[in-house]
Amino acid sequence: ALKLEDLKKNISTHAAGVVICSSPLDEIIPIYLDDNILKTGITMDYLEKLGLLKMDFLALHNLSIIRNILDEVKNIDIKNINLNDEKTLNIFMTGNTNDIFQFESNYAKNSLLKLKISSFEELVIATAFIRPGPSNQIDEYIKNKNNKNYEIIPALREILMPTYGVIIFQEQVIKILEKIAKYSPYEADNIRNAMAKKKESIINAEEIKFIKRSIENGFEESFAKDLFNKIKRFAEYGFNKAHAVSYALISYELAYLKANYPLEFNVSILKNTKDKIKQKRLLSEIKKENIKILKPNINKSNMEFQYKDKYLLLPFTMVRNLNNTLIEEILSKRESGFKDIYDFFIKCQSVLNDKNYNILVRSGVLDTFKINHQTLINNYEVLMNYASLNDESLDKPILNNYEEYDITELRKDEIDMYGFYVGNHPCSIYQNVIKVNKTKDYLFKNINMVVLVEKITKIKTKNGDEMSFINVSDETGMCEVTVFPDVLKKCPDIKSNDIIKLFGKSSRRYDEYQIIAINIRGVENE
Repeated sequence: ALKLEDLKKNISTHAAGVVICSSPLDEIIPIYLDDNILKTGITMDYLEKLGLLKMDFLALHNLSIIRNILDEVKNIDIKNINLNDEKTLNIFMTGNTNDIFQFESNYAKNSLLKLKISSFEELVIATAFIRPGPSNQIDEYIKNKNNKNYEIIPALREILMPTYGVIIFQEQVIKILEKIAKYSPYEADNIRNAMAKKKESIINAEEIKFIKRSIENGFEESFAKDLFNKIKRFAEYGFNKAHAVSYALISYELAYLKANYPLEFNVSILKNTKDKIKQKRLLSEIKKENIKILKPNINKSNMEFQYKDKYLLLPFTMVRNLNNTLIEEILSKRESGFKDIYDFFIKCQSVLNDKNYNILVRSGVLDTFKINHQTLINNYEVLMNYASLNDESLDKPILNNYEEYDITELRKDEIDMYGFYVGNHPCSIYQNVIKVNKTKDYLFKNINMVVLVEKITKIKTKNGDEMSFINVSDETGMCEVTVFPDVLKKCPDIKSNDIIKLFGKSSRRYDEYQIIAINIRGVENE
């Protein structure tokens, strides 16, 4: 057993690491073939000591999204766009960065609102800042940016002026080491590498050398100690500027496309996400571009979103609880299309049952057959009996006709099947009110709205009183309403899917706009 100690117990492979060499690798290191991929027989630390170059080639789906948008937009050279486009920078300025690489989190949005970037160079800085480590540096950066009288010693002015006196990038540390302590580029880069790999022992070991060389170069010992302490703190969060520029460019390109080609941008994001909440938000954005959203069609839909000529056809996967086996059967049996409801039943009877048939009807997937929902549902047995005979030469049975369900029932079905309104939102008929997408124009002002209650979350206050947060929507979007106890007591029976008249004050919490309720009434009481 002692002979087995310290031997390698397993082999692992770096997810994205590629080793590059000017000579055949098997002349320098052991290599082996694993699943048709050549792999190094030694780890990355030894590779670097041998002078081999290891690069990580990361896969980013955002690059595919950019390519998909460009395929739709045509005639745009994304590598030569204006890097100070006003509409693009405004997206970062306002924190409107949903679906923008690196800047989707609330932390990133809040940081952007504080930084108020006005150029691509400042976006690069923001990219380095939006990490847990350097968050405490943001306030100093903003203070210096707003107060042009901050102090930088002449020797560091050229290095730190672009970042308002704050050390942000590894490249700045390299220049500081060279300028203040006369390090060679090689020595300085070794420290940069130690910071990137979080090798504190190497960094701490350099402190005495740095202070000694700084004094020899004419700087005060106290200054050298203070500066090196800043460098050590920087090592906890230091970011490579070349990396930040590369990331910022991808973020900027996405924001440029979002600002200038919002429809193509949203459709592409929609096609690349399975997140239902994100899909709902994107569909709401797409509707604002006067694009008609069509429910899945039994003869035309598949597993993907289809956009053409101002129409967006939803895939079968948007219908809640629709069985995958049924979807696959539909796609395999429809060929050039089902001729009518009878043809559909004959070809798909083997996977049809009362439950999934009801989902198909109530979601509108079968609307192309021009038969109302109640008639289709109440004739299920008739259609299934006909299909079981499996003889198309027989006369098709006459269906018993029924009046369609009332609009309230149909509306409830739409919410149950999709989680949102695919067609016209029920609040779209109310026009002499403030719409959700306009609430930010009335910040801190009282407004009247007519909205649909989507979700209610009730909590207890410190005093034990009940209050609630209500997600509401109209045809232009969604927002949150805060209902304090005194207002909630006046409308305790409010529930999901109610249409209400809301009187409240437009407000903002971080980067999210919300409404503080003053009074709530049902529209039927007006």
